[in-house]
Amino acid sequence: MDGTALEAALAEARRALQGGALEQADRQYSEILAAHPASVEARLARGRLRARRHDVLAARRDLEMAASLSPQSPEILASLAALYERMALPRLAHAAAWKLLDLRPGAVAPIRLLARIAAPGEAQDALAATAEAALARPDLADGDRAGLNFALGRIRHLAGRHDEAFEHFVAANQARAARDDLSSREALARSIMTAFARLRWPTHRTSARLILIDGLPKSGAAFLAEALASHDAVAMADNPAILADAAANLKTYSGTETPFPDCVPHFANETWEAAAATMFARLHEDFGPASAYVMAPPSGFLQTGVAAALSPDAVVVELARAPMALGLANFMWGPDQGADYSFSVDGIGRLFRLFSQTMAFWRLTLPAPPIVIDGDALASAPLAAVERILAAANLPLDDGPAAHIAAVPPMDRFDDDLGPGGERAYRAHLGPLRQALWPLPG
Repeated sequence: MDGTALEAALAEARRALQGGALEQADRQYSEILAAHPASVEARLARGRLRARRHDVLAARRDLEMAASLSPQSPEILASLAALYERMALPRLAHAAAWKLLDLRPGAVAPIRLLARIAAPGEAQDALAATAEAALARPDLADGDRAGLNFALGRIRHLAGRHDEAFEHFVAANQARAARDDLSSREALARSIMTAFARLRWPTHRTSARLILIDGLPKSGAAFLAEALASHDAVAMADNPAILADAAANLKTYSGTETPFPDCVPHFANETWEAAAATMFARLHEDFGPASAYVMAPPSGFLQTGVAAALSPDAVVVELARAPMALGLANFMWGPDQGADYSFSVDGIGRLFRLFSQTMAFWRLTLPAPPIVIDGDALASAPLAAVERILAAANLPLDDGPAAHIAAVPPMDRFDDDLGPGGERAYRAHLGPLRQALWPLPG
């Protein structure tokens, strides 16, 4: 394969990847690397692709090879640092992130990563100074300003300086306040509930089943999904666009011009069955064969009806963490990529209320009501919760979930720094959050 042929092959693989044909893209990058093992672009792309498909060991080999070929590449270092963090290799993530900062002083992403992997009891003076210097730049975008304040908030929290930490969390959330689009979300929820209340639930059979985890951020959904996906017969399906695309296909297959979700009650069983067949074929292609695919999409509670109608034997799980801890955990947390809901105190309260109202509707409406797992159960007896969900999916418990759970300390199961009762350290600051969660009349 000469230079021209190599460029053509890379372009073709990029198109496959952009089009969502992950298996095809993997094959194409592998063919390129068989002929050109020193292709940095192919090595980096395949490493990222395999990380996306949860083959983290193969992803690590590719990314480390890419780094050996191009040791000063910020793009490769960023991918490696993120993978090391994901693999719970904090020393390697730390080294990669600091090297990236040497190449790009003041870069926000590695500062945030370093703050996320910072451990209690460790001095973080150098990281705090780096974050403060970056925060002092006058040309910072709002998202970067929010990210640096979240980073500094976590550093101060770990040091027990809770008042300073809360000030940073307030500043971070104020920078993100313009992202609040809950009014549209609330309107969508009302229309979804109106439509699905009139649905005659389909009864077709599918090649696999869905396990849909409904929970707000920091409710433990990621931990529970990973524990379930460690079962030999369950695959993680972490691309929420697949469910959204399946909903869009419903209109295509039915030929209706009625807007979604108003059209939902009018779909025939055959429409749901055709959209489901396409969805499960895509799940099989992207994530491999499985008896069940587990999803934990950020807005899953609004997609529950679609999931249950596409997969009539779907298992829906509702995570119910204590609202004050959940609200504060979200206030202390800022996603690295933009979220379409607000992290303002009022936004968190409204989001929690909307989640509660919508899940109450699904409990009354779904043919098989959601399995409710509260926060205490997820923290203290997660294996029992996993076994209960697997039993609903007609799957026996195997060794995978127990091993995964044993590797995740209870403090890390909600992916926050609070732990049981940790919100008490912020009691003096939580009046606005309490009012947002349970607004007083007038």
